[in-house]
Amino acid sequence: MVDEITMLKGQIEKLEAENASLKEELAFIKKGRTTTEVIDTRINNMNRSTVRIICLLINGLKMKDILDQLSISQSTYYRVISGKAIGDSQHMKDLYMQYEELFNEYGVEKETYKEWVANRRAYLGKGYIRDEF
Repeated sequence: MVDEITMLKGQIEKLEAENASLKEELAFIKKGRTTTEVIDTRINNMNRSTVRIICLLINGLKMKDILDQLSISQSTYYRVISGKAIGDSQHMKDLYMQYEELFNEYGVEKETYKEWVANRRAYLGKGYIRDEF
């Protein structure tokens, strides 16, 4: 009987240790999921800002007006209109597909957007660095 009690106590301790280990692993997984959600939210916010900037450019606003209206920095603005960002055709297509409602909110149609992207690429291809667009 004493041996059984000792054996059961040993099993209980072993199960408690395994339980603690599983709790740590679960906390790690939850933290990872939270980190992924934070990153996804940040990417979504950045993409929405990108679409807003592009829509305002298409609608004829100048950089200063866009900076004021969206309360963004010049570096954010230039990052969006850079050749690297606009040069990624798939990203530009994905932006329209994912944020079509935002384009519609600003009154920008798909064809107008495609034309703007093509013109912007051509403009950047000539080596212009200032935004007089």
